[in-house]
Amino acid sequence: GDGLTVTDKATGLMWQRGGIDIMSSRSMRKAVVKVNALKFAGYSDWRLPTMAEALSLLEREKSVDDQYLHRCFSDEQPFVFVEATRKPGGQWFVDFKQGRAYWSSGTIPGGFGRLCRKEK
Repeated sequence: GDGLTVTDKATGLMWQRGGIDIMSSRSMRKAVVKVNALKFAGYSDWRLPTMAEALSLLEREKSVDDQYLHRCFSDEQPFVFVEATRKPGGQWFVDFKQGRAYWSSGTIPGGFGRLCRKEK
């Protein structure tokens, strides 16, 4: 990557190395729009990952700050929201400290996103 991004050659996805703080699960879409408006790393097609894409980042053993995440990623986002929602409200996220996916209510006070895009 370029210091801002990490490219997974197996999936063809480019990821934010760090990620973004999201003030609430309800403001996720606005956060993605903002990243794209700012053309993070020169691109404007960033999106929340699918559950499968986010789970593909999990490592078999802990490496980064006691997280199941490759050390090429920042350890500042211990969990990240994914695009999948749950009715009647709420959001799925992948927790890199626990190495699994969880669901949260739509009113969770904050969280993180690690956006991705398909490398062309």
